[in-house]
Amino acid sequence: MKKLSRVLSIMWDDDPYKALWFLMTKAWSIIRDRIGKGKAPLNQFFDIICIHLKPFE
Repeated sequence: MKKLSRVLSIMWDDDPYKALWFLMTKAWSIIRDRIGKGKAPLNQFFDIICIHLKPFE
């Protein structure tokens, strides 16, 4: 687990889309807090939001 954590830390440090990930997680957290986790499944949120972001093109 320690080795995996180190690898993930390195990947995160080099990720040029950190701000985008932060905004997406913050948006989902706000939605989840307002309407409840049961009504805001993460997979559906990503299905909706990712088609509008297209950061890898």
